[in-house]
Amino acid sequence: MIIKIFIIIAYLSVGSALRSNESMLTEQLLSSYGPRTTRPVDYKNSTVNVTLRFIVTQVINLDEKAQALTVNGWFKMIWTDQRLIWDENDQNIKDIFVEKTDIWLPDITLYNNIDGQFERQKEDVFLRVTSDGTVTWASPSIYTSSCRMNVRKFPFDSQLCTLEFGSWTYDGNELNLMTVTGRDAEQTEFTENGVWVLTSVNVVRQVRYFNCCPEPYPILTYSLQLTRRYEFYLANILLPCILLSFLSMLVFYLPPESGEKISFGMTTILGLLLFQQMIAETLPPSADNAPIIGTYFTFIISMGCASVLVTSVILNIYCGSSERPIPDWIRIIVLGKLGAIIGRQNADAKKKKAYNLVEKKPQDVATDLYENNIRNDTSDFCGDIGKSEVNISRPRSSARRKSYDDTHSNAGGSKQNDGFEGQWREVAVILDRLFLIISLIIVSIAAVHVLLSIV
Repeated sequence: MIIKIFIIIAYLSVGSALRSNESMLTEQLLSSYGPRTTRPVDYKNSTVNVTLRFIVTQVINLDEKAQALTVNGWFKMIWTDQRLIWDENDQNIKDIFVEKTDIWLPDITLYNNIDGQFERQKEDVFLRVTSDGTVTWASPSIYTSSCRMNVRKFPFDSQLCTLEFGSWTYDGNELNLMTVTGRDAEQTEFTENGVWVLTSVNVVRQVRYFNCCPEPYPILTYSLQLTRRYEFYLANILLPCILLSFLSMLVFYLPPESGEKISFGMTTILGLLLFQQMIAETLPPSADNAPIIGTYFTFIISMGCASVLVTSVILNIYCGSSERPIPDWIRIIVLGKLGAIIGRQNADAKKKKAYNLVEKKPQDVATDLYENNIRNDTSDFCGDIGKSEVNISRPRSSARRKSYDDTHSNAGGSKQNDGFEGQWREVAVILDRLFLIISLIIVSIAAVHVLLSIV
C-alpha cells in the first residue's frame, strides 16, 4: 500500500514538473522578448519570411449593387521568430501557446477592403510556437472586398473577384510574403452557396511599386471565379419576360370590335416595365457592361409602344369615315396582294359583296341590315364611339321596330357609304394581321438572339 502511494506521488510530481517547465519556459521567453514593434530578426537588414494561406469556406454575399464580395475563410500565417527558440531536448517541450498581444505579428492587410471594420477575425485564438521559433497563426476570418461586376450576360454570368493581401508597414526588404504550395493550397472546404458556385481559386504573387514609396511591396492576390446559378432567374424573370413579349404582340390579333386592344397593349407594357425595374434594382449602374437582358427589355417595351400606336391608327381606319372611297392602290396592294398573302382569301368576295349593296333596292338593304342586327346580339363597336353612318346597334325591346322603320327610310341614301365602310374595315383587318406577323417575327428573332448571346 505504501509503495502505491509513493508511485502516485512520484507520477504527480513529474506531471507537475512538466507543467511547470512549460509555464516557466513561456514566462522566460516572453520576459526577455523585448518590444513587440521590432521585427523578430537578429540583424536589422534581415528579412522576415511570412507564408500566407487563405482557404475560402463560404461566399456570404456578393452584392451586385454595391459591387462588394463578402467571404468567410480560414486565414493562416507562418513565420520564424528568432526570439522564441529553445532546445527541445533540454526542456523536453516541443511547442507552447502564446497570445497575440505578447509577440510581434505581421501586419498583413486586405488592400481592396471596403469594410469599415477591416478584417473580422477571431480574437481569442492562441499562436502555436515550436522549439525552432516557427510561429503559426490560424484563425477563421471574414473579409469584404471590392469586386467589379460584369453583368452583361446576366443571369448566365461569371464574376472574377480578387482578395489582395500585403503588408501595410513593411516593404519587401523587411517582410517577404510567400504562398503555400502542394496539398496545403487546395481549396477543399468550400460550402455550397444557393446563388453562387465557386469554380476556381488561384493565387498569384506579385511585387508592386507605389508612387509614394520606391521600395517593392510583395502582394498575394487570390482570384475567385464565381458562377451564378441561373435557375431561379430563368424561371422567374427571363422566361416570363419572353412570354410576355410575345403576348404583347397579340394586340394585333384582337378584333377591333372587342374594344380592348389599347387597354391590352398598355397592360402588357406595364408588366414589362415591372420586370425591367426588378432587374434594374438588383444590378449595378454600369455604362460599359450593361446587361443584354436590360437592352432586350427596352426593345420589347419600345415594340409594345409602337404596337399601341399602330393599333390606334388601325382603329381609326376601321372606325373612320365611310364616305371616302378606297384609293385604287390600296385596293390593289392591301385588298388584293396582301390579303391573299396573309390568308384573307375572301377579301375580294367581301369587296364584291360590299359593291352589290349599290344594286339592291333601299327596302332590301334596310331589311338585310335589320335581320343582321337581330342575328348578332351585340352592339356595334364603332357606333358606340359616335359614328354618323347607319347605326346598326341592337334595338332594345319596343324600339326595334322603330329602328327598322328609320333604317328602311334612310337605307337608300347610305347604301354606297356602307360599301365603302366594308372595304375600309377589311383594310384594317388585313393590316392588323400583317403587323401581327411582322411583330411576332421580330420578337422571335430578338428572343433567340438574346438567348444565344447570354447563354
